Amino acid sequence: MDGGSAANAGRNLRPRVRRVAFTLALCAALDLTVGAAQSSDDANARSYRVECAAPDEPCRADLATYIGWRVFQAQCATCHAADVRGSTFAPDLMLRMSGMSQRDFFGALDRGYFGSASAMPPRGRDPNVAPYYDELWSFLRARITGDLPAGPVTQLAE
Repeated sequence: MDGGSAANAGRNLRPRVRRVAFTLALCAALDLTVGAAQSSDDANARSYRVECAAPDEPCRADLATYIGWRVFQAQCATCHAADVRGSTFAPDLMLRMSGMSQRDFFGALDRGYFGSASAMPPRGRDPNVAPYYDELWSFLRARITGDLPAGPVTQLAE
């Protein structure tokens, strides 16, 4: 390749580099982050199935909600309490998430949540949490709506 064709190749690359830079800047401005999991943003859709027979028996939930309960108990309950109602150093998720969209929830997991009384570290790269965003959302929505009371959960027979 002679010097002239190398210079032309460099000039041909510049518009592509500018387009990529523009696209990345646009994604950042629109907060289009790539998270561990992403789904639709419909907070009102019931993406879970829960059956509670008697107060002294564990409720049963679909597989995703059950997995969300298990992940929450293992990774989140230490701070937010097993019943999701919070502690002296972590907020009550029944209140915090009552108006939160799924997108906002996933964003809080990806970036962490650093408010005036909260310092939750980012979970987007945590292999014990990142693959289960949808399941955590399902479990927490079931708790927040009151369809799933506090307590143990078992899996529904599918």
